[in-house]
Amino acid sequence: MRVTALVLVVPPVAHTLRRRRERRAGATPAHRVPIGRLVLAKLALMAVALAAGALLGRYLAHPDLPIAAAIALVVAFGGPVYHRRQVRRAAGNIR
Repeated sequence: MRVTALVLVVPPVAHTLRRRRERRAGATPAHRVPIGRLVLAKLALMAVALAAGALLGRYLAHPDLPIAAAIALVVAFGGPVYHRRQVRRAAGNIR
């Protein structure tokens, strides 16, 4: 439950603080990341991991290691692809 709270609270707060710092500095960000979609992707990954744990728990004594390895692979290889697709250029920074 704590992990879910962290996933739901920390990214929006960090995003808000970063935007506030950029506004004070007068800088315009080159890219904009949709935080809502990022949080939903993290929640979906957590839900799939929990479901896989419930399914693998029937067949393996310790299903945590294969699930952790699968999460690491998904994040390592799928994360950059997802990020590239979701990042949008901020208005005024067209190259």
